[in-house]
Amino acid sequence: MRNFLSDTGIRLIHSGREVLYLAGERWRMYPRKRKRSIQYPYCGGKMSVTCPKCNQKVALRDRILTDFIIGAHALLHAELLLTRDRGFYHTYFRELRIGT
Repeated sequence: MRNFLSDTGIRLIHSGREVLYLAGERWRMYPRKRKRSIQYPYCGGKMSVTCPKCNQKVALRDRILTDFIIGAHALLHAELLLTRDRGFYHTYFRELRIGT
């Protein structure tokens, strides 16, 4: 593994207090911004699904704090984040450069 990291120029950087603070700030926005809809991971588009029995909108995926730690870490320590979940990171980390 050390050879791989050395050959590719990848550096391992531990998340510090600044990363965790930023992740917590963005995570606090999540319940307020979150809608009861499905978000497409690539484009960020949304679609609502309604339960035929109770007529309530269904949300199929909830975010966990680690998603926000990854975004904050990438924002503060990386040139870009490789992800298939562009919609989420674009919503909460607009200033983050995202690659696919």
